[in-house]
Amino acid sequence: MEHVIKCQLMSYLLEHKLISKKQHAFLIHHSTISNLLESTRDWTIALSSKQYVDTIFVDYQRAFDSIVHSKLQAKLRCFGITDKLLSWLSAFLSNRSQQVVIENVMSNLMPVVSGIIQGSVLGPILFILFINDISSIINSPVELQLFADDLKLYTNFTVPHDSSSQTNPLQLTLDLVYSYSVDWQLTINISKCSCTRFFSNSTSTINQPDYNINGLPLSTCNTTRDLGVLTDSRLSYSKHIDQITAKANQRVAVLFRGFQCRRPHFLCKAYITYVRPLLEYASVVWSPSLKKHIDQIERVQRQFTKRIPALADLSLSYLERLNRLNLESLERRRLNFDLCYYYKILNNLTSHNPADFFAFHHPPASLRNNTPLLKKPTNYSKSILSSFRFRAVNCWNNLSDQLKQCNSLPVFKKHLKMLNLDSFLYGSCYTNNILNSTLFS
Repeated sequence: MEHVIKCQLMSYLLEHKLISKKQHAFLIHHSTISNLLESTRDWTIALSSKQYVDTIFVDYQRAFDSIVHSKLQAKLRCFGITDKLLSWLSAFLSNRSQQVVIENVMSNLMPVVSGIIQGSVLGPILFILFINDISSIINSPVELQLFADDLKLYTNFTVPHDSSSQTNPLQLTLDLVYSYSVDWQLTINISKCSCTRFFSNSTSTINQPDYNINGLPLSTCNTTRDLGVLTDSRLSYSKHIDQITAKANQRVAVLFRGFQCRRPHFLCKAYITYVRPLLEYASVVWSPSLKKHIDQIERVQRQFTKRIPALADLSLSYLERLNRLNLESLERRRLNFDLCYYYKILNNLTSHNPADFFAFHHPPASLRNNTPLLKKPTNYSKSILSSFRFRAVNCWNNLSDQLKQCNSLPVFKKHLKMLNLDSFLYGSCYTNNILNSTLFS
């Protein structure tokens, strides 16, 4: 029943464009990756213009449990949800109770007076409808990105300003967010809110920002975790790479200690399930261009294949071991992820506008091959050119028109795997160059 109502409700909301474009949770063609790509795109554009970006990460305390049912019903009416459907949703939320069970001992039943039912089908949709109108209080030059209750506010500037002044647009917006939260009884966990100032290598450092919520200062940090990705103030992901490789190496060690079976097929299944996802989550956002980082990530898989007894005594190269195990290098997989996401953006399979990510070159119509190509600027720094929008442009332009025009993503993926793209890979296993060069050297 919930699923039927959810499908009808989402169809209505999306058809009438009632959900904020800044919300990336629980919606088709949206994800943590779409959230991260949009914010990092805005940040890299600002940094390429030698501007600073102040970003505030707002954390709500037990947001899903704090929703007042009467206020949720009022917001549902504003979406045009009335009559029997509103009565059904009200009944769905009301007259519920909860109890705690510890070692088969149950507490007394307590009424649930607020919050949505977590783990339900409708719960996430009701929450994003409740918080949807927060975007209406955000005005330029401040931007926001939402993922459920994770809120990012940011703005860019050229001349340093007083972060706590009454004319600072970001501080004024933060005050509005606090007032909104008080009105709708959402508690901001100020101790977990933070601010990060992003700036490029070519700009000089300035004093740390000084923002506050209800008079309480926010902590400032040079490194922040944004939806699971560790980013520093220079938009470098070296610390993220250090962290995920350390965790992955630990899991590989646990894998060999925890399982007695040493069959290659079994070990590969365990590796693919428990280790590789750590190294690939949101890689289209942070995929490295420096050879040392490429090799650092690849080393996890390299060492894993070396520890498989069936291959240990065969004196095989790393790529030969991968071929025996029917695996691909992690660098090749990241390139595939980039190209697949390019395909999705260009074919409107994401929430992104292609023009916001890519610039196009249109060859003359008289040419036999007049398919538009992606353009890469020449006056940007290497760190900017290594971002998602530009790093796979050359490879994408090298693909055949027939492949680019595949009628579905699965078909595109299938044909992409058959191509030899080694000339676009720069890890040590693909090149004999021992210098610590970059993708663009």
